[in-house]
Amino acid sequence: MKKNIYQSAHGDVPYVRMGKGTSLFLILGFNSDIDKFLPLVEYLSKYFEVIMPELPGIGCKATFGGKKYVTGEYACLYGNMIRDLHLSSYVLGGFCLGGIITIEMVKQGIVPKAILLFETFTAGSMIRPLWFQRPLLPLVRLANTSTWLRSKLSSILANRPLIERFVRIAFWNRKDLDEVVPYQTRVMTMMNAHAVIDVLNEVLTFQLFSGKKIYAWDIPTVSVCITHDPMLDMDASYKELTKHFSHISRIYVDFDDHAPRGPMSKQQVESLLNGVVPQIQKMVRV
Repeated sequence: MKKNIYQSAHGDVPYVRMGKGTSLFLILGFNSDIDKFLPLVEYLSKYFEVIMPELPGIGCKATFGGKKYVTGEYACLYGNMIRDLHLSSYVLGGFCLGGIITIEMVKQGIVPKAILLFETFTAGSMIRPLWFQRPLLPLVRLANTSTWLRSKLSSILANRPLIERFVRIAFWNRKDLDEVVPYQTRVMTMMNAHAVIDVLNEVLTFQLFSGKKIYAWDIPTVSVCITHDPMLDMDASYKELTKHFSHISRIYVDFDDHAPRGPMSKQQVESLLNGVVPQIQKMVRV
């Protein structure tokens, strides 16, 4: 699949553009790059023109010119990208962190034809960390203000054998461990330590809708939730989303985890998207 380049102010941002029809601008989740989502892009490209960019600091080397890797900066970048690509009628959406960035874009004035939110939460209090993540959270908070810890994390992410051992311990009970280990190792070692610290510190402590302000956006919106998500309180998230999106509905999908731990199979993609595609098409026709 050919990757195009969007020239941002602080580096090249690769993106794919595939398919025909209504444009579907999708933003990746944390710990992801385009390659991780290629089977999903290929599936959706049968129905839409899919545009998916990398995340600076996560899936590519672009930066924000010394500013922190926070959702507001990602939102500004992708808002500029949409304008520079001359997209006028499109569906905007994202996966987890990408969904948060999507909402930030709408707060910044971006008005898509419809919105698609996969596993999108609205406050750090809705996160339920997995067992191997809990000991790392205090270190993330400390690293937010410690240059020494930031440099140490950079060294750790560059240590491939160490990351491989960590992944093997974290996912020890997976039947597909021999696929998961190289897959997760590749994704983790490509990330910028500053981006990891900035993004995690923000999502662990943020509240997307603070105060009593109600936005009441009149944009057709779908919240896609995994049944019995082990990491997120999606009921609390959806309750908050309904306060601000006047035309929102929810779809439950069966999936094996919050996010794919290894390469996505055709069966996983179909189980995730079979019920979603008709809903997007319905929103586009409204």
